[in-house]
Amino acid sequence: MDSQYKLGEIEDIVTEMEELLDIPDELVEGDEEYQIICCGWWVYIPALDLCLHEGAFLVYDEKEQEFMPDFSITLIRENGQDGWLYYEQDGFVISLANWLRGRHEISAIENMECVLCRPEETE
Repeated sequence: MDSQYKLGEIEDIVTEMEELLDIPDELVEGDEEYQIICCGWWVYIPALDLCLHEGAFLVYDEKEQEFMPDFSITLIRENGQDGWLYYEQDGFVISLANWLRGRHEISAIENMECVLCRPEETE
């Protein structure tokens, strides 16, 4: 079931939701040196018709012979579309504010209604 929240609160809320950990991550892009993955859950912002995903930038570690997390990112995409409009190494609110390039105040972005979404098969 999808639930509505304020965008400024959602990242703290999802850290408490252990059931989201069972949703598999998705490989977004990569090659032999790096990978970008995103969480299987996402946040939909109806006012902007955008979706936000938590993700991670991974680099290949020669010693460990596997991809290891380097830093967390937020990925932004249009609702219903494949591919990404933007991603950066910051949380939802700041990443969205940067992508919007000042078209909305930070306080307005924090107060935007958002919907926590999960893939249908995990409900």
